[in-house]
Amino acid sequence: MPLTTAMRATSLLTFIEREDEGLNMTQEDKVYECLKECGAHTALELVPLLMLPINCITGRLNELVKQGRVIEVSRKIQDTGRKAIVWGAI
Repeated sequence: MPLTTAMRATSLLTFIEREDEGLNMTQEDKVYECLKECGAHTALELVPLLMLPINCITGRLNELVKQGRVIEVSRKIQDTGRKAIVWGAI
């Protein structure tokens, strides 16, 4: 799976449409669907996409990793200068 944090506009639109259809989606489902539709991202990159606080996203990522639905794709240096894990949906 190629690593890219830049997503296509169509991927983002698809994710938004699917989110609108599933008004009862859990936060866990939202995180998973976003990674599935938009590609691999760090937790911090998911914040503006999901409009959720970082602590909600990191908690859901941990749950998804335990379930085997999300894996660590790579690590990268963020704008803050800190290393971050890039997560991808399986």
